[in-house]
Amino acid sequence: MEKGIVFISILTLFAASVSGNIIPVQITSSLVLSTVDPNDKPALNSYYAPYISEIEPNAPGYSLPLDFGQIENIRMLSNLSAPLNTTSLIEQNGFAVIEHDCGLSGSYCEDMVKPYKYLKDKNIPLFLTADTLLHLYHIQFDETLKDIEEREFCADINDLTSALLADALFCYDIYSGDLKEASKRNIAYLSVAQKLIDPNFQILELVSDLVINELSKIDAHEGFDNSDIFIYKEDYSQYVPRGHYTRSEQLKRYFKTLMWYGRISFMLKGSDNEGALISVYDAKIQTMQAVLLANSIYTVQVGQRTGREVWNRLYAVTAFYVGLADDLTPYEYLEAVDKIFSIDFVPTDLEDVNDFLELKVELALMRSPKIYGGTGQIIIFPPYTEESLNEVLGQTKGMRFMGQRFIPDSYMFQNLVFPQVLVLRPI
Repeated sequence: MEKGIVFISILTLFAASVSGNIIPVQITSSLVLSTVDPNDKPALNSYYAPYISEIEPNAPGYSLPLDFGQIENIRMLSNLSAPLNTTSLIEQNGFAVIEHDCGLSGSYCEDMVKPYKYLKDKNIPLFLTADTLLHLYHIQFDETLKDIEEREFCADINDLTSALLADALFCYDIYSGDLKEASKRNIAYLSVAQKLIDPNFQILELVSDLVINELSKIDAHEGFDNSDIFIYKEDYSQYVPRGHYTRSEQLKRYFKTLMWYGRISFMLKGSDNEGALISVYDAKIQTMQAVLLANSIYTVQVGQRTGREVWNRLYAVTAFYVGLADDLTPYEYLEAVDKIFSIDFVPTDLEDVNDFLELKVELALMRSPKIYGGTGQIIIFPPYTEESLNEVLGQTKGMRFMGQRFIPDSYMFQNLVFPQVLVLRPI
């Protein structure tokens, strides 16, 4: 019988997720979830191809207790300063877990790479567990993202916001009626973002009350409260920096700014019924806001680049890391605008009642979000049905400037908790 060999496996406990801790991560509520259509696959699926392994597992087995006579390098354990009961644990269980200082004179080894070097230097065979590799990938993912955000995107989001704010002020000066109101709310929306990324920004008196109230709620991060600008309830507890975003003041500011841009939705639908998230009028204004903002991205200059180039770069790089936006983007709003108004569109076209209605219909036909992130703090009551769950997602449909991403683990989690479990598997 061929002799066995003792392999040393270094086990690492860690918290890693497909979502990572990225701009900003989608925090999934267990309240409302979409119904799964078996023919409706998440958009990310198109970027992945299944891998089918043709390898047949055929490793030789062993029985317990082990026969030390069949273990070729059992004496190597003496080089590890292992506890006295290590050999008996290996004999009875086939493995043992021990602490070791990696040759650091009794100090605890926090560097997960050093134990491997230590064991390699002693010619002890290594068995690398999958969690170790995943943890290293996660560290690389997190560090490269942090570097890109700190070195490139903090400045980009500041400069893009500044350019969009200047354009919103221009729109406020030249438009009247509902377009003027939409421009004013965009000024407030962008001023919140500008103050979050740049503490030295001077808030305009025109929107000072709205902006200061929003900022105070973000700083307090005490949970759900009504947004002064967007009317519906927002979960301000989500604005607490976490992960690598806690490492510098710059990253903390960037996190809050992208959380604002990622969570706040320009609602498409409204109702004048009691309990509605927003009124029909506010839905009209927010849709106008979204179109004006999307149009500005295409028209403003940010230094030597267009606003579109800056937005594209921000979105494309972060999409590479964590996937595509779960909500409608400025691109999709402009796609609908082009379809209804043609390429000669000017914002005053939105004042035509019939054309504006057609635009809303076109937007309503576009994809809906698959993950409910808590917008509006919607509560549903029994009996729970597929229709009621989809209705809630429909209520939150709209555009987000740099929307939070469709994250597979969040999507899976929300389908395993209340109330979705009651819909899929009634009690």
